Amino acid sequence: MSGLAYIKERAICSPLPRTAKSFAIFCHEVGHIAQGVIKPRWLEELRAEEFAKGCFGEFGFSMPKAVKDRMKYHISYKLAQALNRGMKHTPPELKSHRKYLAKVRCMNGKGETVGYVYRVDSRLIR
Repeated sequence: MSGLAYIKERAICSPLPRTAKSFAIFCHEVGHIAQGVIKPRWLEELRAEEFAKGCFGEFGFSMPKAVKDRMKYHISYKLAQALNRGMKHTPPELKSHRKYLAKVRCMNGKGETVGYVYRVDSRLIR
């Protein structure tokens, strides 16, 4: 289950908010529309997740652990993506998500290390 926001058109594609998970996705996409384009991209995603968390509180809904874990995974994934694309330092807003990443060695056909990439270790999120 996922969603998509078309910020310039102020439109979203989202599942109908019938469960906590679909409500979180719906609110996340609405958050993108409400806040517009934010650079860098990881910050835009973080703000959209914060907006979604705020919606749960605003409507008096409790957030199940599975939804919280999904949000942690999503932001950790965006952090890994930014690091893999050349971000040098983890921003203070994302420090708490760094612990969910694993540094994975990349090797060539000869077994030589050619670099490293970051991946989300979902076992650490639970």
